Amino acid sequence: MIGAKDMESKILGEYVRQIERLHPGTPIPGVYRSEALFKDAEGLRADMGDEQFFTKLNKGAAAHGASGWGEIAAGWGPESFEAAITASPKSEERVRLVGDLVENFYTYAKEWRSEFVDLDTGLSVISKHAKSLGYDGLILS
Repeated sequence: MIGAKDMESKILGEYVRQIERLHPGTPIPGVYRSEALFKDAEGLRADMGDEQFFTKLNKGAAAHGASGWGEIAAGWGPESFEAAITASPKSEERVRLVGDLVENFYTYAKEWRSEFVDLDTGLSVISKHAKSLGYDGLILS
């Protein structure tokens, strides 16, 4: 924990980095604060237009679907995007959208000084994410 901004940034940020090392190309877990991301994403969508915006947001979704990712690989469209933004902060769709936005538009958010969700929410998100990758548990060291 030495040098960490807070527990969330250390634990959740290290999980993201570890997943990127062990499972390159897998969806990023939605452990980042979402409101500012959503506001920026809505602005990008307006600037880029729906076709270009959703093409970039869905980058990699086909590859995940082809490799057995199933539901997690479902692509985004105007309706699903709007539904995820207005969903409960802990909903799976909202968490998935945060991860996809970070992966495809806001890669800077993966830096250790990023703003993460609270630790309870983050631990729930990474537990579900790890389970989707076939892990039975997590060891935090």
